[in-house]
Amino acid sequence: MYINFDLDEKQVQFVTGYLTAVLFADLPEELEGETDNIDFAAKQDIDDLMLYFAHDALQRAFADCLSFFYRVHFYIDSGLMERAGADFHFTREGHGVGFWDEGRWPTYFNILDKTAVSYGAFEWTAEYFSAWEEEE
Repeated sequence: MYINFDLDEKQVQFVTGYLTAVLFADLPEELEGETDNIDFAAKQDIDDLMLYFAHDALQRAFADCLSFFYRVHFYIDSGLMERAGADFHFTREGHGVGFWDEGRWPTYFNILDKTAVSYGAFEWTAEYFSAWEEEE
């Protein structure tokens, strides 16, 4: 494990959803096809997901996720943490799904959306992924 945070189960689920969304939606063009072995419909393990990311990217992802989590976790049903992590990523990156979709988050979509957008987009370039770094 690259980073050692003492996370509770809800935080683990949130970060897992976020990292899964990054691999699903924002893998750089030069790495496309490299996640074909990941079954995105299946439950992901955070330790396995972390292997795909460079240390700097994980630090940024964890910091942003935990900051967002602490600001809004009380608006999110505990059974939806993984989905919330994914929607945090999708919303901040401006993808066609996320907190703004009232059907997904009927009560607090506006608060969740505005808070996620305030984090701004993060440009996920190839240097932020470690699973495909060439051996020296």
